[in-house]
Amino acid sequence: MNKEFFKRIIPHIIIILVFLIASFLYCKPMLTGEVLMGHDTQSWMTASHEASSWKEATGHTPLWTESMFSGMPTFQIIFEAPYNFVAYLSKILTAVPRPAYFIFMYLLGGYVMLLCFGLNPWISAMGAIPLALGSYNFIIITAGHSTKASVIAIAMMIIGGIVLILRDKKKLGICLLSIFIGLGIYFNHIQILYYTLFIILIMMISEGIFAIKNKETKAFFNKCLCMLIPLILGIGMNATLLLTTYDYAKHTMRGDSTGLTLEGTNSEKGLSKDYITEWSYGIDETMTLLIPNYKGGASAGKLSADSKTAEHFKTAYNLRKIDRTLSDSEKKRIESSLKNNTFNPRSLEELMYAYDLPLYWGTQRFTSGPVYLGAIVIFLFVLGLIILPNKYKWWLLGATLLSILLSWGKNFMPLTNFFIEYVPLYNKFRAVSMTLVIAGITMPLMAILTINELLNNNQPQKNKKALLISSGITALVCSIFWLIPSIAGDFVSINDANFQGQMAFLAESLPADRKDLLSSDALRSLIFILLSAASLFLFISNKIKKEWLIAILTLLFVIDLGQIDKRYFNDSNFTKKTSTKINATLCDREILRDTDLSHRMVDLTSDAFNSSSASYFHKNIGGYHAAKLRRYQDIINVHLDKELKLIYSGLQTAQSQEDVDNIFSQTPVINALNTKYIKYHPDAEPLINIHAMGNAWFVDQIKFVENANEEILALNNTDLATTLICNKKYQNDLTIATNRDTLATIELIEYAPDKLTYHISSKTNQVAVFSEVYYENGWNIFINGEKYQTPICCDYILRGLSIPAGDYDLTMEFCPTSYRVGNIISIISSLLFLILIGFLIYKERKENYGK
Repeated sequence: MNKEFFKRIIPHIIIILVFLIASFLYCKPMLTGEVLMGHDTQSWMTASHEASSWKEATGHTPLWTESMFSGMPTFQIIFEAPYNFVAYLSKILTAVPRPAYFIFMYLLGGYVMLLCFGLNPWISAMGAIPLALGSYNFIIITAGHSTKASVIAIAMMIIGGIVLILRDKKKLGICLLSIFIGLGIYFNHIQILYYTLFIILIMMISEGIFAIKNKETKAFFNKCLCMLIPLILGIGMNATLLLTTYDYAKHTMRGDSTGLTLEGTNSEKGLSKDYITEWSYGIDETMTLLIPNYKGGASAGKLSADSKTAEHFKTAYNLRKIDRTLSDSEKKRIESSLKNNTFNPRSLEELMYAYDLPLYWGTQRFTSGPVYLGAIVIFLFVLGLIILPNKYKWWLLGATLLSILLSWGKNFMPLTNFFIEYVPLYNKFRAVSMTLVIAGITMPLMAILTINELLNNNQPQKNKKALLISSGITALVCSIFWLIPSIAGDFVSINDANFQGQMAFLAESLPADRKDLLSSDALRSLIFILLSAASLFLFISNKIKKEWLIAILTLLFVIDLGQIDKRYFNDSNFTKKTSTKINATLCDREILRDTDLSHRMVDLTSDAFNSSSASYFHKNIGGYHAAKLRRYQDIINVHLDKELKLIYSGLQTAQSQEDVDNIFSQTPVINALNTKYIKYHPDAEPLINIHAMGNAWFVDQIKFVENANEEILALNNTDLATTLICNKKYQNDLTIATNRDTLATIELIEYAPDKLTYHISSKTNQVAVFSEVYYENGWNIFINGEKYQTPICCDYILRGLSIPAGDYDLTMEFCPTSYRVGNIISIISSLLFLILIGFLIYKERKENYGK
């Protein structure tokens, strides 16, 4: 039995080792210590720095950070669920260093899913390649979308776990599906899981229809009940993450409206339609699934020295053409000189390699590259529509079509409107083009199931006819765009009109080059379709054996998809580890000299509300996060944008310190947020805002208003240092003493991101405003250790509180009920999972080996 077990497991070990080696080879620079630092990775690093530093110093990961948007929960930035069992399983997977980890996970996810469909290890290994190597999967690695990449891999495993249960392998299916669902939620990209649910629902509807048709509804119902077990356990083990996220989401841009109806603000529940559909795939852009450069590729791409644009540059810069590919050492020298601003091209090839050009001409604002699934995959998908059994092809086709139609977003509003209005949670997510991750799974899956069908159905005449039809259709499409590329359009981007002066020639040369890119990629796809079709024909005709067919198709998949992936993720994306270090500028160092426990700054050297760079060192009123608190976004839209523009324009004409002080006297919201410093130049000392109002202050009066509109607008014409503004619903919570102690003090004496301690000295009751962002659930108040009332929302975004007379310490501590309850559920669910695993293993051994 041991020999039989090892005989079965050896192919899996070999394949996983090959996946691991291949992942490292693709990321060769990491073997010499270089790292990949995508935009989102760097944003996360800066946004999480305060919380991660606090954890390193104290061992405690704070649930709140002051480094972004004047304060926000860390639930979606840096978060730990200490009692989640799958968190320990994730450490095994993430032991593979990044970015090789992502490629390995893609391959592993595809491999596991195909094994669950009943394919043998070698076909599953071949099939993992197109499932893993779709261009979108690699583009998001370079962008730093690490959670998205992880969950795409896990999504394939989740589908596989469900298929195991459907194939009556219930014990194994329940165990694996519990782990996969748990990991999928733990890696925390809910949008990808949401789209995965679409695949699962369509698959289950199809299975239900066939169960009814075959009079197997009872068995199907029992299988569905079995799936509930891992679903409940997976959710339960992640209860801490899910409950805090649910609690937080209600107060973000994706949650309920605050009642604000002013122009320029979002009064809708969830995200606005414009925001949801901002990144919509063009209808004709869907052709990139077959022809990668159908729309030019990426917004910033490279052209060869043989391009039309290169001819103009050759004349303009008087550069010679060396007619060869640049060596790796030459490329590294160019990249180094570009970083040091010392680049001086020696040839036309060097110039064209050095600079990115706007090649994309689709309808999206910009893109990092196309969604290319592979010419071979598309050809096999069409073939599958002809020869695959109905139990596979219809649900795979349905999920694929839904994916494509939803990706069109604003270009196909009838369906998009329906989903936004009526499909639960759909209005919580943006970038509808991301729905193509569904097609990224279903189309390669259908392609591999089609190959498996050809290998096993032994119907040569039927297969040859189907092969001729499918290859003919896809080859004809590619041939048309190869020979007559102009039918795709005029190849003009809306931004081409911006080219003026010496660069005016680009308005003519770039469309010509885009046309050539489409034509050459259409020919490229045609070649891969013909080669794969020829290989299949030879197998059907008994000219080559199954093993040779698998080897040939594996090679073709690698070459086809790997070459396109290298366009967007290659050695040039890596950088030396030392260059990723964030160094404090002179301005940063001056601000860091301040020993005050807490104050804020704003960075005018970057886009304040779309960059988190300043958050690495400072408590920042700006930052970057896809799920800001809705009230804070309202403040940005109505006040902060205008006040920052006022500061920026005022500094252009300011002649004295008095002029600067006068500017800040006109920025009430910035002052109320205790914005003490303004970074206007990296190598200059910061401006000091003498009107910053401090950490907390007592007020003389309260202005009660009727609604959110009145509250946010009142900030324009109210002295916030003396008057608190709040909704009338808090009228019974706040009272100003008639004999108020004007000498009373309130001082921040201890600071932690999620725990603030103030010393208060007052002879009478007071009302205080704390320059801290209001969050409805979680902030608990203690006076000398005794629980006190919770703060109310005032000045639209800050915290207000009635303060009793006395001399004492007041502590604000952030620990939401959702976090505490989530931890309890997570402990229970993790224990139940371990008990279930133990029971199923015991039952399996008892059935196989007796008592």
